[in-house]
Amino acid sequence: MTPCLGTPIRSPCKSLNKARGTGLLGLILFLVGGCADYPHARGEWRGRTEAIRVYDLKGNAYEAIALHIVSGPPLPRNGRGFRTNGPPSARERATDPLLLRRDDRILQPGEVPIGAVVRVRGDMSHFNSSDPKNVWLVTRIQGGSFPEKAIRLRGDVKVIEPPRESE
Repeated sequence: MTPCLGTPIRSPCKSLNKARGTGLLGLILFLVGGCADYPHARGEWRGRTEAIRVYDLKGNAYEAIALHIVSGPPLPRNGRGFRTNGPPSARERATDPLLLRRDDRILQPGEVPIGAVVRVRGDMSHFNSSDPKNVWLVTRIQGGSFPEKAIRLRGDVKVIEPPRESE
């Protein structure tokens, strides 16, 4: 049995007990006030890829890929910041989800053809998206808030139709 378990905060194991308490408190706050309120959808989507710019906290810009959805399950509208009835707002309709790897890093142009019709499988919600090196969180609006509407991929992006040739 570990000698520090169950000892009062005034014990020599004070820092260990504080760390345990902080971790537990952090977990509770995350579950209660974190992403637990965000709507979530799991499924398959088809749409056209588009390049967009996202920014980290330092103002650095990165190119990312968003999916202009043509078909697939909608994101439920019952979480924080979302109305539960009525048609989607213009902002909700205008926000195409980012495409993320399983570790929440953004996909970038060059990894998937821009303008192609693709099929993706995964989970759509509001995720804390990160830069390609997985160092900084990114958002569409410079100085904006987190998290971003995104699809966390489960599997590869399948190209259904290549990008259209411009005339």
